[in-house]
Amino acid sequence: MGTRLQGTDGIRGPIQQHLPPSQHPVQWYMQSGEITPEFFQLYTYSICCLLQKFGLTEVSNIIVVGWDSRDFSGTFNNAAILGILQAGLAPCSVGILPTPAVALHMLTIQASAAIVLTASHNPADQNGIKIFLGSSGLKLFPSDDEVLTEFLLKQPWPLLGSNNFFDAKDESAAAQKNFMKHLIQNQDNDMILDQLESINIITDSAFGACQVIVQHFPKNWRIFQHYNADCSQEINRFSGVADLEGTRWLSYQSLKKVPWKDYAALHQLFQNLQKNPEILQLSWIFDGDGDRCFILVADSTRQGIHILSGDALMLL
Repeated sequence: MGTRLQGTDGIRGPIQQHLPPSQHPVQWYMQSGEITPEFFQLYTYSICCLLQKFGLTEVSNIIVVGWDSRDFSGTFNNAAILGILQAGLAPCSVGILPTPAVALHMLTIQASAAIVLTASHNPADQNGIKIFLGSSGLKLFPSDDEVLTEFLLKQPWPLLGSNNFFDAKDESAAAQKNFMKHLIQNQDNDMILDQLESINIITDSAFGACQVIVQHFPKNWRIFQHYNADCSQEINRFSGVADLEGTRWLSYQSLKKVPWKDYAALHQLFQNLQKNPEILQLSWIFDGDGDRCFILVADSTRQGIHILSGDALMLL
């Protein structure tokens, strides 16, 4: 088996704002585990070169690029777009958007690939990359990653012809609209919502990508309360699925302890239960890039919360 950079789902690691002098971005990542803007630039450049080499840009030269809310300065996002431009392809920016919505936009406009810049549920001081191929709609297989890693390690640094030219078509509004259309395509939504009047649902966007979607929920969707939907806050901080991993049950007393005492969405779920115990009280908890969701169910009898992870939901 050859060398691979990707883990279970893409690449992620602690960020370093500047590559140390005389270092190669990929070799530095393999040595230190740190991701730099230069790494993003070289990585997107390399995947775009390989797409062209294997004839996967014949239908379209467009690469969709989206991200979560962790890169406040835009340094890493801009570096990724620069790499696409240097490879001679056309970046299409969809801005902050959940990973599934980025992939959907790729398929909708028949782009060659989609690149999502995110470290998922990891802390704000980390970042990463996920890649989708337009030809299959899938992420990279291990064998694909081996080819990409080998190519990356052969690239010189700095890139020949490197410059600061930056330009990308902005399709963020179109991508958001496209995803909402996908979510609300059922013509009977109003009837379904009427039947759900006895349910209350709290959404927790983890201060991440899902906030741009929940803000577009129709006003008549009164069963929803939105929490942690401000992208100016630190992603995944006292929110999201990270601390819920491996936890199946939370009692009311446990909410007074670290880390749960600062989780506003969990406390609101309990308050809703105490005010309206006859109504089913749920919470949808997302990770930073919105491709995972835990469902929490408040239990009035046991005075606690049942936690259903993505794996548990699949089994159901």
